Amino acid sequence: MHDEPVDPVPHPAAGETWFRKLPPEQQVRMASQHRAGLARDVELEALEKRRTLLESLRMGAVFTIGDVLAPGGGWACATLALLLGTLVGFLLTRIDGKRLLSAVIGGSSFFVFEWMTRGGLAGAHLFLCYPITALCALIGWAREDRGS
Repeated sequence: MHDEPVDPVPHPAAGETWFRKLPPEQQVRMASQHRAGLARDVELEALEKRRTLLESLRMGAVFTIGDVLAPGGGWACATLALLLGTLVGFLLTRIDGKRLLSAVIGGSSFFVFEWMTRGGLAGAHLFLCYPITALCALIGWAREDRGS
C-alpha cells in the first residue's frame, strides 16, 4: 500500500512516456500548475457570472428609474420595466454589446416600452429618453472599457 496522497486532478500528460521520464519534483510542479490553472478557470467563470448579474441589474435599475420618473406609470409598469431592463442588460452582456449597441438597443427598448405601456408618449417621455439612452451607453462603455 502507498501512503502517498492521490492527485485528484493529474496532469493531462501524466500517462505519457515523456512526462514519466521527468524528475518527480518537476512532475509535481507541473501537476500543481495544472491544478492552479483549473482553479483559475473556475474563479473566472464565477466572476463572469457575477458581472453578468450586476450588469443586467444595472440596466434594470436604469429602466426602472426612467419608468418611475416618466408620467403616467405605476408599480406594475415599474416592475415590468425592471424585468425588461434586466433582460435587455442580460442580452447585451451575452453578446458583449459595447456603448453604441447598448445605447441603441437600450434606448429603443425603453422608448418602445414606454410607448406601449402608456398608450402613447408625452413630451416628457422624449426628454427622458435622452438621459436613459446615455445611461445605457455608459453601461456599455464600462463593458467596453473593461475589455471583455
